[in-house]
Parts: sequence; C-alpha cells; structure tokens
Amino acid sequence: MEPDRRSNRLAVEYFDVVDEQDRVIDRRPGGECLMKGLLHRAVAILLFDEHGAVYTQRRADWMGWYPGHWTLSVTGHVSSGETYEQAAKRELLEELGAECEPEWVAKVRTPDWPYGDLVEREYLAVFEARTANPKITLSEETKEGKFVAFEEFIKTAEEQPDRLTPDTLLALDVYQRAAGGKFEPR
Repeated sequence: MEPDRRSNRLAVEYFDVVDEQDRVIDRRPGGECLMKGLLHRAVAILLFDEHGAVYTQRRADWMGWYPGHWTLSVTGHVSSGETYEQAAKRELLEELGAECEPEWVAKVRTPDWPYGDLVEREYLAVFEARTANPKITLSEETKEGKFVAFEEFIKTAEEQPDRLTPDTLLALDVYQRAAGGKFEPR
C-alpha cells in the first residue's frame, strides 16, 4: 500500500486548536492535531451546477482517511489564521479548480473519528456553492468525480452509507436539516 502523501504536508501545515466553544486556544502542526486528537476546524462544501446536481468525488486510493470512498464536492482543514470562509474558497480552488463564492450553511461539532493511530476531532462548517460553468480540474487527492442528482446522492447515503466518508454523511444531514429536511434549489 502506498503511503499517505498528506503526512508530509500535515507536518508543515498548521491548524488552529480550538476549545469546545470553537475559540482558538493554540496553533499546532496538522499531523500533531490528528495524532493527539486535538480539536480543530474543517470545511465541507457541496458544489451544485445550474441544474441542481451536486459534484461528488471519490478519494484517491493512497489517501489515509477512507481511501476510495465517495465524499462531498470538497472537504478540507482550515489552516491556522484562516476563517472558515477563506478555507472553503481556497479548498474549492485547490481541489476542483473552481472559483466561486461558497455560502455558509451551518457548523457542527463532529464526533471523534479514529482511523489508524489518528483521531479526527473537528468543528465542521458546511457550505454550498453554485457554478454555471462546471469545468472541474481534479487534484491528486481525487480518483474520480462527477455531478449527480442531489436526490441520487441522498439515496446512496441512505442505502449504502459504507460507500461514503463519515464526514460526508454528517454534512449531508446538517445540510438537509438546514434546508428544512429536503433539498430546495435557491
């Protein structure tokens, strides 16, 4: 199995460590946050096209966090000193090459998600973004991606949750509750 290429990046990328009220209390390397289970910040973005289809991506097989699983359009950590909004915009560009304005939906404290010797403990801010020109450029972290009808993505989450990452399932739940229990195009 190929090593997780993110480990080198996480050693030099810094995250803000936050308390249970999401107030910054420290700054640590991302790898240390995951090794010690320090509470930090992340974003999840649902990118919709002009027809209301949502972009989903399948994680590369070398990724340490749920390799080969389907996930939202974009997920990522908030770098130290960044706002959730700045991170969402940066991650859209880095992961998909998409330049659009993400809109805040909601924020949730995740459960502690162990994987291997690491623990993902986050405040997860959920955003949505819209694009009329869905020209997507995949990053090396993505095996494949596609736009699917939102209802189809929800059906997969309900019927085959093991195909999706846990943060995707949580973000979809948060998104649907914020939208009144069902998707309504804005």
